[in-house]
Amino acid sequence: MNRQIFFSYRWDDKNFILDFYKNLKQYNYKVWIDETELNLGDNLPRGISNALLRTDCFAIFLSKSSYASLIKQKGGFNVEIEKIISIKEIRQSEGKFTKIVLIDLEGCMRQFCISEQDN
Repeated sequence: MNRQIFFSYRWDDKNFILDFYKNLKQYNYKVWIDETELNLGDNLPRGISNALLRTDCFAIFLSKSSYASLIKQKGGFNVEIEKIISIKEIRQSEGKFTKIVLIDLEGCMRQFCISEQDN
């Protein structure tokens, strides 16, 4: 593993994510983000899947938009989250390092936890 950070986010949050990405790059972090790593015409799902398999640290950005997507269980964001969790479970069973960091942009974790308690 090359200790890169994979950014998982909704396109609605792209401007904030790009600013955050630029700040980390200033400190020489290796960050994978579709906006900078994929070229026009590249296969987006394949590129993301390949990056997920090469990454050992995942930053999941939660916002009102991503929260809504998770509740509806639709979209690429949900697919990424499912893959990240699967990768972590597999690597954990192999004794390998994998870190998932949740970055709550708008207080969504509290909202999600309250919704989960209601079910």
